[in-house]
Amino acid sequence: MTIELTAADGHTLSAYVAGPQDARRGLVVVQEIFGVNRHMRRVCDDFA
Repeated sequence: MTIELTAADGHTLSAYVAGPQDARRGLVVVQEIFGVNRHMRRVCDDFA
């Protein structure tokens, strides 16, 4: 699932969310130069 985040300065960016919505813990994976591509989504899905 992709969501939109808004920074304090008003800048908006998209973020990929993996895993159950009721998860008690989380992990932030910083994207590589190529952005959130299929490989990065797979890495996040594997961690989730």
